Amino acid sequence: MVKTNYFLALVVVFLLGWAANSAYSLVYFESNGSETPYMTSILSNERDSPSNLISEKDIEVLNDKIIIHVKNATWSKYADTNSMDPVFDIGANGLQIKPQTTTEINVGDIISYTSSWTNGDTIVHRVSYIGNDKEGWYAYAKGDNNDFRDPGKIRFKEIKSILIGIIY
Repeated sequence: MVKTNYFLALVVVFLLGWAANSAYSLVYFESNGSETPYMTSILSNERDSPSNLISEKDIEVLNDKIIIHVKNATWSKYADTNSMDPVFDIGANGLQIKPQTTTEINVGDIISYTSSWTNGDTIVHRVSYIGNDKEGWYAYAKGDNNDFRDPGKIRFKEIKSILIGIIY
C-alpha cells in the first residue's frame, strides 16, 4: 500500500509539473507575441533554418504597404523543379542579396549558385554543410525535397545570392 501511494504521489507531482510548464509556456509565448506551433518541440526534430538577415527594425508594416529596408536586394522567381517543395515553388517571389563574405553564409541558408556541374543553370538549394579544404571555403547544398545533396563543393565565387525572404 505504501509503494502504491508513493507511486501515485510521484505521478501527481510529475503531472502538476507538466501542467505548470504548459501554462507558463502559453502565458510566456502569448505575452511576447511569438507564434507557437502545437507540440513542435516534442514531436519534431530541430532542423537548420535560414539566418535572420533582416532586422525587425528594418521592416515597416503600414496600412497600405510593407517596406523592407535592405540595401542591394534583388527579386527572384523559381523554376518548377519541386526540389525546394514545400518551402517554395513556381509562382513564389523571392528577395535576395549578394553575400560579401563567407561569414554571411550559414548552414540552413538558401543560396543560389552556378557551378561547373550545373552547365550554366542557377541552382537554388539550402546549405547543408560548410567546410574548408586546401582550396579554402566551400559549402554543400541540398534541395529540401531531394534525397541526396548536390554533387560537388560550392565555392564562394560560385554563389550568386542568399535568399532573405519569400513572398507567396
